[in-house]
Amino acid sequence: MFEVIRKKKRIAQGILLLLILPFAFFGVEHYFSGGPNRLEVAKVGDTVVTVAELQRALEDRTAQLRQQFGANFDVRIARDPAFVEMILRELIERRLIQAEAARARVVVTPETLQRAIASFEVFQQDGQFSYTRYETVLRAQGLTPKAFEAMLAQDLAVQRLVEPIAQGAIVPREQMLQLVAQQLEEREVRVAVRTALHEADPARLSEDDLRAYYEANASRYVEPAKVRLQYLLVDEAEIGRSLTPSESDLRSLYEQAPELFRDPATQQLRAFADVREVLADSWRARQARVRYGELHEELGNAVFEAIDRLDPVAERFGLEIHETGLVPLQEVEIAGVKSDKLIAALQEAQAKEGQNLDPIELEPGKLAAVRVAEYVPPRQMTFDEARERVTQDLAREKGRERLRELAPLWLDRLTQGEALPELSWQPARSVTRASSVLPPELVDEVFRAVAPWPRYLAWEAENGDHWFVRIEGARRPQLQADDPMVRFAGERIRSVVGNVEWRAWLRTLEARHPVVIRREALQALTTAQ
Repeated sequence: MFEVIRKKKRIAQGILLLLILPFAFFGVEHYFSGGPNRLEVAKVGDTVVTVAELQRALEDRTAQLRQQFGANFDVRIARDPAFVEMILRELIERRLIQAEAARARVVVTPETLQRAIASFEVFQQDGQFSYTRYETVLRAQGLTPKAFEAMLAQDLAVQRLVEPIAQGAIVPREQMLQLVAQQLEEREVRVAVRTALHEADPARLSEDDLRAYYEANASRYVEPAKVRLQYLLVDEAEIGRSLTPSESDLRSLYEQAPELFRDPATQQLRAFADVREVLADSWRARQARVRYGELHEELGNAVFEAIDRLDPVAERFGLEIHETGLVPLQEVEIAGVKSDKLIAALQEAQAKEGQNLDPIELEPGKLAAVRVAEYVPPRQMTFDEARERVTQDLAREKGRERLRELAPLWLDRLTQGEALPELSWQPARSVTRASSVLPPELVDEVFRAVAPWPRYLAWEAENGDHWFVRIEGARRPQLQADDPMVRFAGERIRSVVGNVEWRAWLRTLEARHPVVIRREALQALTTAQ
């Protein structure tokens, strides 16, 4: 956002592109459709973000990405939970800023609005603003000048409110040099890892110890439920590949918004023939998504009516019945996808009885209708069956306890200069704050340590292993303000500082205009987790 704000000459073009894209790809009627799409997905202060708005924003961003990446674009990203959350967050942030602009009574004068409109290249003819072209372009997108000017005025008010925050990310020169040198600092370390298994000795465990551990942890030693599934699969990508657009379909799509196909290098419009395949991919993707959505509802009704059979559903939709082997319920995969939502559904009573499940979206673009053909309930393992696992688990627990006792003693001896034969030291290596050769938490510990050197650290990992580190020394580069590395890293630091300030400001706005997200409304647009 900061970079866009700084490039003031381009802000209006960016705003217009965001406004025109949805209309160009999806038509005006898409914006005013009724029905359940008007459900709220979030509330921001006294305003709301509707499911319809989020859907439009997803479609807009998907169209942009498809135009940018062409055949390399994966349409399934449009329903990826992280992608949907990101777009929703952008809408929420925009609502927050709009609410704050209204509260602060930020005013855009008619003169400012006129200058912004005149700066749009798309409204110019022979380098000059043309009101006739202005009306023509807006009319082609189903907009009136009054409606467009109202939206643009709101955007300019937001820009005016945000600009001081963006320009406030200033880091003093000396502090910048210090921060960059700190980030580039290297530390020379040697590492020795002692695992819990090193201290484990199964031979020392008695029969009574093993039985007592088994009884205390019986829930660990259960043979899981197993299922064999029958399922039908609907794949959005396969639907798209089976569709063929007509020449008129592609021409219509191209003519809706030729400005979208301007070559960024030459600023010339690309010929229809040059973008024909991109248009075809876009058409197929949109048509496949529509058909996929229709099948979602139709398939749901059909599996409900069939109760506990999939063959009539398969026949009706021309689908093939697939079948899995008998596998642990928690390890079920369909079409190479492991779905937590599917696993949860398989644990329901009606699933175990062989009734059809409601269609489940395994991942964006893959829908499955499923029934349990065979169910084997979980079974408690006997002590003899679980003996080997019990022995390993108890030995590891004992080893972990023993290592916790030894670690501080060993660290003290290392600090006193003793050599410990129990530890096998790896060759010395240099690490930075960005190094991945050590666990991130251990890297943090290494860089929190202070001279004098050498200095020893002991750190316990989640699995019970202990890492011993000898820090040999530290090297911090001497930098000058004109050093290219300083300029590059400085921009990164200013970006981080600016982002921190931006997030802090947004948190202030959220306190003033509370945000509530309706997860149940959001779930329909994502793949379940």
